[in-house]
Amino acid sequence: MMGQNDAAQPTDRVVRKDPSMADFSGLADIATTHGLKEVAAAWVMAVLPLFARLPGVGLDLICVNLADELHPEGIDLGRAPRRRLPTPLLTGAIKQAFERGQVIVTGSVPGQGIPAHSSEIAALVIPLAIFDRVDAVIGVEAKLADTAALAALLSAVQAASGWLVNALSAEEVERADQRLDAAGDVLKTVIVVVEAEGFKGAAQAAVTDLALRFNANRVAFGVFRRNHIRLQAISNASEFKKNLRDARLIEGAMHEAVDQDTTLVWPVLEGVAPPLSAAHSEMNRALDGVSLFTVPLYESDRCYGAILFERPADKPFAPDDLDLIEATVTVIAPILKEKEANDAWLAVKAWRTFKKQIELLLGPEKFARKLMALGAIVLISVFLFGRQMAIVTANAVVEGSTERIISASFDGFIADAPAREGDVVKAGQILVRMDDRDLVLERVRLVTDAAQEQLELDKSIATRDRNQTAIREARVQQSAAKIKLVDIQMGRVELRAPFDGLVISGDLSQSIGASVAKGQPLMTVAPLDDFRVVLAVDESRISSVAPGQIVWLRMTALPDQVFAAHISAVQPVARYGEGKTTYRVLARLDQSEEDLLHGMQGVARVEVGLRPLWSVWFTPVIDRLRLILWSQWPV
Repeated sequence: MMGQNDAAQPTDRVVRKDPSMADFSGLADIATTHGLKEVAAAWVMAVLPLFARLPGVGLDLICVNLADELHPEGIDLGRAPRRRLPTPLLTGAIKQAFERGQVIVTGSVPGQGIPAHSSEIAALVIPLAIFDRVDAVIGVEAKLADTAALAALLSAVQAASGWLVNALSAEEVERADQRLDAAGDVLKTVIVVVEAEGFKGAAQAAVTDLALRFNANRVAFGVFRRNHIRLQAISNASEFKKNLRDARLIEGAMHEAVDQDTTLVWPVLEGVAPPLSAAHSEMNRALDGVSLFTVPLYESDRCYGAILFERPADKPFAPDDLDLIEATVTVIAPILKEKEANDAWLAVKAWRTFKKQIELLLGPEKFARKLMALGAIVLISVFLFGRQMAIVTANAVVEGSTERIISASFDGFIADAPAREGDVVKAGQILVRMDDRDLVLERVRLVTDAAQEQLELDKSIATRDRNQTAIREARVQQSAAKIKLVDIQMGRVELRAPFDGLVISGDLSQSIGASVAKGQPLMTVAPLDDFRVVLAVDESRISSVAPGQIVWLRMTALPDQVFAAHISAVQPVARYGEGKTTYRVLARLDQSEEDLLHGMQGVARVEVGLRPLWSVWFTPVIDRLRLILWSQWPV
């Protein structure tokens, strides 16, 4: 085997004039030839003698191959000499040209360091591209004397390829026009079906339009239900009896195509293996040799019906007709199915949807859908049968278990306030000292008045004046009582702490000398290590809270610690604030906590008992919906 050169060559169609180049004026006769195959056959016969006269070129074969998906080497459009077949060398080069879209030169090529012998040939393949797609190639087998002969042959082939390019372009334009016309016809049929009202109307409109558009004597449409084809519409027949012979024959032919999941044509086209068409053959004989073509209808990947076309025996279906009919039916099939689904009863729609979903879940594919369904089943099972501790959350505040208010025992003035808010005090420690100067003066006056009344009493006794004696005795007793009252008040001048604790309110350091009224609160003292927790529970959850339930606390100041408590009382008194209603619930700490301070705030979680998981998650929403529906429900 000689060397191989796969280098890409430009595929330009314009070649510069060269005095040594062959004269191609004789190719003008090809202009009168019509059709790509005819042009290619005439072209190879015309250029064969021209290329053979090139200096140093011993031409053996020239061919034109058309691209084809099923044949890597393409389809033979023409070759000369006709009796000679391409060698494997040329066939391989043609395959490479189709794959790469490049000029391929291989075999015994001059200038590659290997001398060319007269007995060895070279293969030259030039691709012909239309719209950036390789549609055909020109293949040449020749014996080349030198590189000049290779260049002359390459230039000559490129120069003469313009005729083939024009023919390919014309063929492509003609195919595009045909596709455009076919697309227009399909669109018109789609419009007719879409504009029809209801499934029955759409089916009748579809078969009537198809019969007119494809010159069919009759077009029938059937739907596959319960393992049988049910005839739905026949062209040019608004009503028909399903037990007639023609109806039975049509349904049998449709059923045959649906069972085999393929289109069926009868009589069979030339060169095509005969399918299993017993029903079509029977219908053909019963109706005097009519031509039949049945196309199954698909929704997604499922066959749900078929459309059957009839033509007279002298107007059989051509391959182009079959392709266009099948394309049209494929487009309108989902439209008909959708109209059928829309006309069904609501219960039927629900059943079809449910059945489809079940089939998808039980089918061999749709792994993601199966996984999602399994997850949904597990989730629903967890919600129905799982149990979780129901929690009620509420804002919480730490308070002293008992709070003692220190108030003024008489009207007076503040003389001193040794303690202030935030101070830790001991039992008996002076918190506030009242000014006692007025009391001292008052006591002196009362003592003086009492001595005077005692003298008057003594005189009355000496004179034995019983009336005055009784009056003076009463006045003496009254003075003694007033003195005793002043003494009691003087004993309350110093207000002392009732127990060891913390002053949680009352700062009188800036109020020395200020007057206070009897009973006016001055300070509040709470214990240091005996606390209670006050919860503000929302009214929607208060019915779940009861004494004895466990409470877990996290305070804003101590977010890393959890404190345990138990509910001690639920106070049935509503409080309104911040746009909601709450109830006051009291809880006792399970043990003394040194880190807690009076007034700390946080969040409490009350364990109200084990309940079904769905109840824990959805009860608040369900309760709110109940209230909304009840309030809006007409009486």
